[in-house]
Amino acid sequence: AVEVLGPAPPAEPELRFPWYRLRAQAAAGLADLPGVRAVFSAWRAEGGDPGEIAASYALLVSSYSLRDPDVATLDLLAAAWRDRERLADPQLRRGLLRRLLGTLVVEGRTEQALALFDRAAAEGADLSGVTREDLDLARSQQLLARREERPVGTVRFSLPEVEPGDRFLVSPGDELPPDGAYRAWPPFGGLEIERPLGFAPVRWVLASADGGSRASGTVWPLAGRAVEVRVAARPASRPAPSGPPAPREPDGRRRVFVVVLDCADWRLVRYLDSRGDLPVFRRLLAAGHTAVLDSDPPYTAVAVEALARPQQQGVGSFAALVHQLGVEIAGLNFVGANPFAPLRWLLPPGEDLFATLGAGHLVTANLLRSFGALQVGRQAELVGPGGQRRRVAGYRGSRPLSADELAAVPGLSRPPRENDGLLLQEMAADFDTAEAIVDERSVDLLLLRVASLDLLTHGHFAASLRSGQDDGEGFLYDVYRYVDRRIGDLERRLDGDDVLVVLSDHGIRTAFEHDRHCLFVAVGAAVPPGRTPGRPGIRGVGRMLADLLGVETAWPATGIEAWVEELPPAGG
Repeated sequence: AVEVLGPAPPAEPELRFPWYRLRAQAAAGLADLPGVRAVFSAWRAEGGDPGEIAASYALLVSSYSLRDPDVATLDLLAAAWRDRERLADPQLRRGLLRRLLGTLVVEGRTEQALALFDRAAAEGADLSGVTREDLDLARSQQLLARREERPVGTVRFSLPEVEPGDRFLVSPGDELPPDGAYRAWPPFGGLEIERPLGFAPVRWVLASADGGSRASGTVWPLAGRAVEVRVAARPASRPAPSGPPAPREPDGRRRVFVVVLDCADWRLVRYLDSRGDLPVFRRLLAAGHTAVLDSDPPYTAVAVEALARPQQQGVGSFAALVHQLGVEIAGLNFVGANPFAPLRWLLPPGEDLFATLGAGHLVTANLLRSFGALQVGRQAELVGPGGQRRRVAGYRGSRPLSADELAAVPGLSRPPRENDGLLLQEMAADFDTAEAIVDERSVDLLLLRVASLDLLTHGHFAASLRSGQDDGEGFLYDVYRYVDRRIGDLERRLDGDDVLVVLSDHGIRTAFEHDRHCLFVAVGAAVPPGRTPGRPGIRGVGRMLADLLGVETAWPATGIEAWVEELPPAGG
């Protein structure tokens, strides 16, 4: 974008201010804060509106995780909001308000966020996408985290007449690992359970004998009180068929394909799996090797850098310790860039995953989507063999969902929000690119980050937390069903020597906050079924990938790589 826009605005007066806005955004995408500031300075000198410039700058700094050395991001957003009457662009006002509310929540200032919400609502501000209920939930969870003992609530389920083979399934409490299977209770008459108040609701499913669902929903226990849930049975949904793919003939060469589902959450997967809505995930979880990874702190910038630069996460000196702390601070969605970045030159250069594995006979593909403070190589770049670098042929950034895709998941044909359709188009193209790379059969390692899932999750997660019987209806649930189908399409392209890894960079706790628990499942050639105990750190995934491909490294081991020792040596 920087190259296309050029160093100076066009001569046409009507294009000059839009050029400044786009040029600043392009610089932010490269984490070039001096470049961003220079563009805004020139825009201001040419007579741009000061209020629009201040608001646009605050949004860019916040959205791209940059850090102004002079003013905290929260202060930039708050100052721009105080001057909101000067903003003629309603989208700019809405984006500024949402970002300010989110920043207050992430910094633990939920009382201020609630007060701001109430003032904005009284003024008639556009609060679409944010509800007071969302903010109340964030506040209650922050208060809960400060308590030494959690209060206990009771949930009473009144069950309808059941069919032979029906089961009543209830999610485990959040004191247990989030990948745990639902507990089956006798589905007759009434059921009463006690549950400590937690950070996740109680989810329940009235499952039919064939693995489908007759009812499902969510309930939040209340301290010292009984919550009544009257289950209304519906005609049973039928689980989507998805048998194991016919194995392709092995070629004696192990290839590894990694799908990073940004913000994918174990608890959502388990809920939809219990309903019978994710047949591909159900098969992968039953046949593959699973784990709950730990992403600490739970932010994309930190997790993806740990994947792409495993050794850089090591702490071998005071300088490295301070720098790592800065990287973690920079990863916070609403904080900014690494405040200790000047110390980077004191550290030994980190070994890049793609360059290291592509230095020999292997070929690697980078589809991690570098963005703002997240700089992990160039999108759609191939590295190897012998360190050669080139672009993925025929790469597309988006494409509309096909008629067959919309027929398979009809809910996606009616996106609730303006940007949802664009995010779905990006997701569709991401999986298309991965499938084309698998079919071309020249790449040994692919890392694809499905970044659009993060925004779709944050935009629609709040609806999934509300108490009530939802029967699996919801736009976010439909997105998960689509992801399930696309992972199945990818799996069918693998041969008997290949390995597919599906993981997330973090989970989701509220509409504003991430969760440290990460999804992980690996399937394929001789992958031993089972589960890695504990919560191995996500930074060990790089070592695991190198081990899978037979490349010896000194990268950190966190335990997630241990199962690779059971595999035969990589061929090729």
